[in-house]
Amino acid sequence: MKFFAVTLLFCFLSGIPPTSIADEAPMTRSQGEAILKELRAIRSLLEKQKPQKNTLKPQVPQYLDIDLSGRSFLGNADAPLVIVEFTDYQCPFCKRFHDETFGKLKKEYIDSGKLRFISMDLPLDFHSNANNAALAAKCADDQQKFWELRELMINNSRNLALSDIEGYAEEAALDMVIFKSCMASKKHQPAIDADKAYAKSVGITGTPTFIIAADTSGKKVRGRKLVGAQPYSSFVGVMKTELNKAKQRAQKQ
Repeated sequence: MKFFAVTLLFCFLSGIPPTSIADEAPMTRSQGEAILKELRAIRSLLEKQKPQKNTLKPQVPQYLDIDLSGRSFLGNADAPLVIVEFTDYQCPFCKRFHDETFGKLKKEYIDSGKLRFISMDLPLDFHSNANNAALAAKCADDQQKFWELRELMINNSRNLALSDIEGYAEEAALDMVIFKSCMASKKHQPAIDADKAYAKSVGITGTPTFIIAADTSGKKVRGRKLVGAQPYSSFVGVMKTELNKAKQRAQKQ
């Protein structure tokens, strides 16, 4: 009976129909033991491939250097904290961050003068409308309407054809003659390409990605990288940690 059960299991693993073996001569004891040995070896191999519990090491926070000079921002220029966002206006995860987290950050940190928020461009190649949206945001910035158009495009991230973008620009009360001329010239494309080149140089490949820094006294800052549409609590936790570190460094000086 034991040998018959082993035979069925062997057939299942090897793909051989059981009837084809049943028609042959009965299995010998030595053959059955050989099959059992083979099955034990397979089981041992499979167990070795199982992920081991509690073997993953916690990720070490990554810190990046970035130059903030000449960039438009939301909030207080002298705020003790800065968040640099790398965004793609067609990215659903960027919209999730905007819908679920950005509003709370704005109310609690940006509007209260604790945080300066900067948005940089990382239009991903597989989002066909993302580059035009990035150009539009910069053209809107020429008319001091960057944040207004940014919000409209993120809220409508599924509809970012050029005609849609022009509609949002009108809604934001932009001078459409100037805006369309800016879009046609693509004069801001080098700045977008520079953002993309920086992101690539430091290993930022997806959106949204953030750099959070507490030492904002100079044009260049060193901040902690945070990836993805993280919850509000994750941003608060990182900001508090970085503020404490900055205070400790200041006390040592």
